Amino acid sequence: MHSKKHIINIIVIFICAIIGLSNAEEGDEESEELQRKVEELSIIPDEKVFIHSVNDSRMITCIGNDIKWRSANGTYVDTYDQKERIHVEDFSSPLSDNQQLRLIFKEIYEMDHGDWTCVGLYEEKSFTLFVYVPVEFVPVPESITVNELQDVKISCEAIGRPAPEISWMFNGKLITDTINTTKESRHIQLADGLYIKNVTRKDAGDYTCKAFQLSSKLSYFNDQIIQLDVHFKPEMLRPTANITKIYTILNAFIELTCEIIGNPYPRIIWFHEGKKVSHHNIVNENNLSTLKIHLHNNKSFGDYKCVAKNDIGEARSFFSVLPGLRPEPPAKLKLIGTGDQVLDIDIGATQPNLTADIFAITQYRFEVMSKDDYDVQGDWKNYNITDVEAQSNVSYLITQLSPNTTYVVRVASINNVGLSERTEMYEFTTLANAPKKQKNEPDSAVKHFSGLSLVVLGILLNLMH
Repeated sequence: MHSKKHIINIIVIFICAIIGLSNAEEGDEESEELQRKVEELSIIPDEKVFIHSVNDSRMITCIGNDIKWRSANGTYVDTYDQKERIHVEDFSSPLSDNQQLRLIFKEIYEMDHGDWTCVGLYEEKSFTLFVYVPVEFVPVPESITVNELQDVKISCEAIGRPAPEISWMFNGKLITDTINTTKESRHIQLADGLYIKNVTRKDAGDYTCKAFQLSSKLSYFNDQIIQLDVHFKPEMLRPTANITKIYTILNAFIELTCEIIGNPYPRIIWFHEGKKVSHHNIVNENNLSTLKIHLHNNKSFGDYKCVAKNDIGEARSFFSVLPGLRPEPPAKLKLIGTGDQVLDIDIGATQPNLTADIFAITQYRFEVMSKDDYDVQGDWKNYNITDVEAQSNVSYLITQLSPNTTYVVRVASINNVGLSERTEMYEFTTLANAPKKQKNEPDSAVKHFSGLSLVVLGILLNLMH
């Protein structure tokens, strides 16, 4: 009895062992099949990164078993509605154990940037959707205004993906001190603009904010121009610390001139003895303001003032118009010597001493024309004028004349008031057969000679006679 039971137990154990071995072999086969299916999980195209611009389209296929798509924000794409911007289309074949799920982007938005994943039963595969966003600038005014010596910030904020790099240019040239900023740098580059310290009028102009997007797969740039206008108070371009004194005579016409700069361009007012001058006598052109005065009576003399004003400040220039004495004409006009192309004339010139005599003669004016021309015209027209400095113990050479020709000559004196009356008209005739003018002789019409030069010239002239 017990022997039979023992034999039965042995048989049962043997059968169970056989059954267990069979189950183990079936499990191994299922594991191998599962592993095969896991290894088949793939993405087509098999790229790690897809670069797209906004509004592009894209399709990516995942092949595997029991798969689904997970978006960049972590949610699953479970819509098969082809009207949706992002949806899944199932292209699985009934003859295959694998699924084919196509992830469709009908139109890519910036928010789609990130990692998208095909999730299988035991494995995941991902790709990065890089949504390229071209540079855009945050809107700013096209021009800004600042007063001189103030600090200013020129705003420029560029956005895009990848994040753009910024450089600055001024009137077409790179602003170099933004690259290596030091304490002495006047230009400081900020994340959202350019900071300029102690602005001067030279800083006015066009500032270009250039934004570059650079990567291994793309290159793009854009720029934005902002105009900087620098306001500064008026300035006189030829300022004088003292009052400018102008001497003239009654019934003369004179002009007083101010040369002015300023931004905004200043309003200019002229005053005479504290009273505003009529604008009919003022001519404003470019940076010049000219007051025209006819000294028709003694009240026209006196103090004049030019005032230039704008919103930043003002500048002034002062004049004093005083009665003066016109010079006397030369006391004599004596011919010293003659050549075929020169006349040597003594007019009794003396060196001026303006400290002792503010109306001293400083120059002489020679007026010369041929006698034949004078006779034809009957007047002083088309004559040559040359102004020479007044010096003591000199005579003056009238050059560039024609041989054997009679000339008429007259002379006037000049001081800080004006021109004297002319002397009487004198006639002088050049020689006929003197040596010709040397090639290197100066071109000026009148020259002065003194000392030994005059002695030698006299000897030569006597020999020529």
